Amino acid sequence: MCAVLFTETGLLPIKYRRAILALHHAKYWAALPNDHYAKAAYLSSLQVSAAGHVSWASDLRAVLGSFPIPVPCSVSALEPAATIDELISATQLSCESTLQGQLDRAERTYMLRNRLEMGGDGKMKTVVLRFREYLRIVSVPHRKAFTRFLLSDHSLAVVALRYPGHYRKYHVPRAWRLCRFCLLDVEDESHAALVCTAHPALTPLRVEFLRDIFALKPSMRNLAATRSADSFLGCLLLDRTVMTRAAKFVHDILQIYDTKEMWVAPEHFNLDGWQE
Repeated sequence: MCAVLFTETGLLPIKYRRAILALHHAKYWAALPNDHYAKAAYLSSLQVSAAGHVSWASDLRAVLGSFPIPVPCSVSALEPAATIDELISATQLSCESTLQGQLDRAERTYMLRNRLEMGGDGKMKTVVLRFREYLRIVSVPHRKAFTRFLLSDHSLAVVALRYPGHYRKYHVPRAWRLCRFCLLDVEDESHAALVCTAHPALTPLRVEFLRDIFALKPSMRNLAATRSADSFLGCLLLDRTVMTRAAKFVHDILQIYDTKEMWVAPEHFNLDGWQE
């Protein structure tokens, strides 16, 4: 899924960027004096488009209308600069809504749903496009582990057994992607990081991590007591105050899980009723 390439780096998809650049050109031309050649050519393009023929303006209107969330654009909306500004804002909103919708529908990006961050006005809100703070984590191994963990591109069974493998031609339903250490629950992110105690190194590592987190941000203690494991993990991973420490913790957790081969349900377990 390409949406995360844009939401996590702040870059605009090229088709939206080109449309916004074209609208800025239109705004510049619309503001020129009437005796300017560029203004005359622009108005001529609008007239040709209004007559139902192909022109630069009709191409721009077609592009805006072709987005997954279309941006309605009449010929009259391309004349005054004020309405062109509205079109630019609508195109940006169309882009952000489309990308956020892809994140909300994808199973692997569940931790990026309902994400709140500090906006430029100092208020907590959803910021769809931004270069994320975790991409600035200094330690390369920690940054890679954190990114893969957040985006469900890691070695835990919930991801690794999602599709048939090279030596395993059958599907493993989610309910049977069990933890390789305890075999009691699905081996997903929250189970590995906050729940499983079957490996002797997990509990001391978790206790040390939570002690550091509570020292850095005391309000996390209340969240740990009141939230589910999934919800609390999301708070830990997306909080800038504790992100660097969380990245080290995630890296260490994944290293522990990599010390043992993943448990795979035998093929005869794969009954039709278990299919997702």
